[in-house]
Amino acid sequence: MKNKKMKYIRLAIVVVAVAFIGVGIYTGEFEQLYRKASMICFECIGIG
Repeated sequence: MKNKKMKYIRLAIVVVAVAFIGVGIYTGEFEQLYRKASMICFECIGIG
């Protein structure tokens, strides 16, 4: 019984995570995050 309950909890967490990722992509946060991350990396290695 406990193992079955944990399976549903894990599934619920995955569904919520995917929903949050979808909302972030829909609102444009992904592009902004990617832009900032790439600029930080370029600054660290001396390109930017």
